[in-house]
Amino acid sequence: MAEIPKPSDSPPDNPNHHEDTMGTPLRLLMVEDVGSDAKLILMALEKAGFRVSHARVENADGMRSAIEKETWDVVIADYNLPGFNAFAALNVLKETGSADIPFIVVSGFIGEETAVDLMKAGAHDYLMKDNLARLAPAVERELRDAGRRSTACICPRSTRGSQRISDQGPGVLRDTRRKRHGHA
Repeated sequence: MAEIPKPSDSPPDNPNHHEDTMGTPLRLLMVEDVGSDAKLILMALEKAGFRVSHARVENADGMRSAIEKETWDVVIADYNLPGFNAFAALNVLKETGSADIPFIVVSGFIGEETAVDLMKAGAHDYLMKDNLARLAPAVERELRDAGRRSTACICPRSTRGSQRISDQGPGVLRDTRRKRHGHA
């Protein structure tokens, strides 16, 4: 009699199955003004096995507020929103001491020169909205890289502040320094 394979021995029915993300919690801060685009991003991540909790913001004030209230694993930002864009969102991350959070730009259209400028400004990756199949692998890679950076860069307390590993994310390091009297 043939032995029936265990479920873990069977190949996944879903070709987009990512074994290492199945059920992985993901705290996502989304900078996106179009609700249907936000849904597509969430569906792509959930299809890959992430259990996503998220907040969606459309401007700098909303982003600052979300960063102050929660600890995020990744930021996914549209390139161009009314009165706000990915460059401004990167600046908000830097201003709030959260520049170590992986930042991925997802856009309907972005030129190569702009993409390079975004990467130089601190974005970790970018992809087109019509190619969301790349999103989960990009998030997985950036979370892995953030984990490596956090273990390689745990800084001792000093007079200028300290850093800590977030207890709410998968190894994400968060700078807890606050500006005092105009100094970092």
